[in-house]
Amino acid sequence: MRFHLGPIHWAALSIALSWLPACGGGGSGPTIAAVPHGTATLALTAAMAPEVAAQSVAVLTSLRTLGYELAVELESVWPADPVQQTACGGGGSWTYTYVDVDNSGTRTAGDRITVVAPGCSIAPFGNGSATATVLAADGSGLVDVRIVIDGGTLPYLAAWNWVPTLTGTLRMTSDAGDLWLRSEGALVFTPDAGKSFRASNLGLRLRDDGSNNPPAPGILGSLDIGFDTPVGAGGSVAVDTVGLVAGHAANVGPSPGSIALQGSGGSKMRIADAKPANPGWFLVATDANGDGSEEASSTISFADFFNAL
Repeated sequence: MRFHLGPIHWAALSIALSWLPACGGGGSGPTIAAVPHGTATLALTAAMAPEVAAQSVAVLTSLRTLGYELAVELESVWPADPVQQTACGGGGSWTYTYVDVDNSGTRTAGDRITVVAPGCSIAPFGNGSATATVLAADGSGLVDVRIVIDGGTLPYLAAWNWVPTLTGTLRMTSDAGDLWLRSEGALVFTPDAGKSFRASNLGLRLRDDGSNNPPAPGILGSLDIGFDTPVGAGGSVAVDTVGLVAGHAANVGPSPGSIALQGSGGSKMRIADAKPANPGWFLVATDANGDGSEEASSTISFADFFNAL
């Protein structure tokens, strides 16, 4: 398998993904094992629902958007065309550089792709840097890369003043039918000096699903999120997507799927699109005592939802 991407519509960040059979004798690609959750330690309550729900959606949205951008950009450079550079509208530039370590003239394991974005706020790592090491390739396309991220910002929710710095190691791997994002250790999002969020045990599948209306890039999978915030007090929850979670922009509900949070003591939280009764709103429901009955439920407008960040 290899990363292969179709048309890119940057305004809506709608990127059609397809995975083509390997050529050049590359085989069928790695097998992706399920990523087990850690132990949830945060007891979820209705009082914390707006903030925890907004932070969870923000982390998921940032990872999804980052993955779709990286899938395009990493595949855009190779030994015959090793440098891609683009000026940023607000100043600065971002540059991807392919380093053909063995001088083979093809993508091979051990090659590197460097990412730098000095002075740029719209690159995948604005004002930061990253290094992607090729772990597997099929001779013409990437199959498995390890991306070490060193302090770049993620401006996808800038309109809501959520522009975290990201550090950590991200793995991007294609298998027989999907493109996976996984974490190695913790991915640390730091929007300001007083907050940080740690994403771990990441196993998200990128998918473009034509059944959506309108069609939109989406994710399926799971991760754990640790909240180093006053409301979270350092606790963590397990997060699962239920069905495809998709959307053309950051400020949309998880339609057509939903997001399920599992806390300690059996506590649960469900995040969904509030359509059809309340289009343009989120639905957040909490089962704090873990008895299977959601005793608290509220609809929250997009503006109020993301203002909780």
